Amino acid sequence: MLKAATGKAGFTPGVERVLRAVAQAHRETGIPITTHSESSVRGGLDQQKLLLEEAWTCPRGHRARR
Repeated sequence: MLKAATGKAGFTPGVERVLRAVAQAHRETGIPITTHSESSVRGGLDQQKLLLEEAWTCPRGHRARR
C-alpha cells in the first residue's frame, strides 16, 4: 500500500511532490494508494484532483463527495 498525507499546512510544494511520486509508483506497480488529510482544510479534495491529473483511477474505496 502506498500512503500519503496532507496536514494542517495544506497542499504545499513538498506534499505535491510526494503525491505525484506516489501516483507514479502506483502507475508503475499497480500498488493501491491510501491517503489521509486534515478535514479542517479539506485537503482530500486537492489530493483527488492531483491524483486524477496523474491518470490515477479509484476503482473501489472511499472518496469524499463534497
